[in-house]
Amino acid sequence: MSRAVDADDRTDDLAADADEDPAVSILTNGDPIRSLTELLDPVADEFRVRFDEDGIHTRAVDPANVALVDLTAHAQGFDRFDVHEPTTFGLSLPAFENAVTWARKRGGDGDPVAIDVFDDPARMRVRVTRPDQEITRVTEWFGVDPDMLREDPHIPTDLTLPCRADPSVKAFNQGIKAVESNHDHAFVTRDDSTFVLGSQAGGDTTPSDDEDGRTDPEDAVMFANCAWAETDDVEPFSTVFSLDYLTDIATGIKRGKADRLLVKWGDEFPAKFEIEHDDWGFEATYMLAPRIKKDDQEGSA
Repeated sequence: MSRAVDADDRTDDLAADADEDPAVSILTNGDPIRSLTELLDPVADEFRVRFDEDGIHTRAVDPANVALVDLTAHAQGFDRFDVHEPTTFGLSLPAFENAVTWARKRGGDGDPVAIDVFDDPARMRVRVTRPDQEITRVTEWFGVDPDMLREDPHIPTDLTLPCRADPSVKAFNQGIKAVESNHDHAFVTRDDSTFVLGSQAGGDTTPSDDEDGRTDPEDAVMFANCAWAETDDVEPFSTVFSLDYLTDIATGIKRGKADRLLVKWGDEFPAKFEIEHDDWGFEATYMLAPRIKKDDQEGSA
């Protein structure tokens, strides 16, 4: 048995039964585990999840191959993390969310949550206790066959993403919502040290006539003093992304309570959105493909 994190001193009424032998046993609380599901939610409903002594690892791409998430939840971020043997589990995110959402976030990190993963047959058990009410909910279900899931997506290492920005998570979410109120896409660019989200390239807000002679509003949201480039000779590239995906990612990052966000982009390459959480040890990278233009019509890559 590998024990990455020792158990705390609370009474472990949620541990697996003595006559059972789970491959993985985790103790945590409502706030961190619900936040973890929020980080996965923007991309897919099913995940191939690997449990090893270092923590939880998963990577998935959405059905349209536009958005990707690569997430690690380090073992040290849980109250207890026991891995008896490294295990890969086919996780239905809706089933998992239904179980852990019953844990409230109130009072510190929230209600106690225990997660057991079994090998034969492959199944997961989630137990949630509400101590003040003296009740426990137990939910158990079979896992998805990992062999039936899509292969883990490849993350390219040769992308040229020289532009950087580190806006606050809250400000980024609010900026995305502002542009989304009038548009279905957003350009990501920078003006020196200013990070810009706009409905037109370069953050231009001059309205343009449509084919019927009407004018639609143009938007730009500017984040001061948070953008830079790897070298001085890098152009302020403007790359356009679908707000359907960008909004979901921004919402997931905010609801996942990330402490830091780093945006990386280049010229018509997929952008990266890298997040970290200090207390719970979550790290995630989202990749989002840019929209492309065909015959002056924009569409998702």
